[in-house]
Amino acid sequence: MTPMVGLYRARLGFVVAGLASLIALACWFPLGELLHQRGELASLAAQVNSVDGRNAALRTEISSLGQRGAIETIAHKEFGLVHAGQISYVIEPAAGSTTGAPGLRPTPIPSSDLVADPPALAPSSVATAPPGPHYWSRFLSRLEFWRHAG
Repeated sequence: MTPMVGLYRARLGFVVAGLASLIALACWFPLGELLHQRGELASLAAQVNSVDGRNAALRTEISSLGQRGAIETIAHKEFGLVHAGQISYVIEPAAGSTTGAPGLRPTPIPSSDLVADPPALAPSSVATAPPGPHYWSRFLSRLEFWRHAG
């Protein structure tokens, strides 16, 4: 055997061992799972960015609530409150009219605010009277105990 052939075989053995280790590594860490986790990571990163944006908006709202004018505006618009000495007027629409101020229109109750129905009782948990004689016949049979004693 010539030294070139031995060197070629050594290199070939090294390449085969490297490929075998790559195949074993690919089987050990499934490629599909890694790709799925990468996609999930991208989705979670988008959710984090969305929450960060909402947090920034809430921080801005919190800082504006420290100003008296913002509090007064919210108190007036949402709760109908007025300053001392002011008079508040509410103009209601005519009976049967669907036009008017948005706050006066009937709004449906969101389903999330509704209370769920109570759970139904299972048929096995409902107590039923055993079949047999009615109340009066049982009552009379108890009164006649002396007939059976003798």
